[in-house]
Amino acid sequence: MTDLTPREKILATMLEQSWLRANPALVRAGDTAALLALTLADDLGLDSLDITAAVVDVEDAFGLDDVPDDEIDGLKTVGDVVGLVERKVKP
Repeated sequence: MTDLTPREKILATMLEQSWLRANPALVRAGDTAALLALTLADDLGLDSLDITAAVVDVEDAFGLDDVPDDEIDGLKTVGDVVGLVERKVKP
């Protein structure tokens, strides 16, 4: 088994969250680029309340401080959420 890149580790952890497991066919595909491109609203069917709840899940999973609302408003894709984690995770 190969070591995962930091981005792959973040994505793997996020795949355990219920909001990203909502579409098993997309997750089973295992295509990282396709997963990162999934839109939160259109592809995953999340509304603004769902996205906020998803961010809380991510905060808990990665031990992040509260993400400000203006940053949450800018999240449009799974890749945006991964990027948020990459920026906020303390080394």
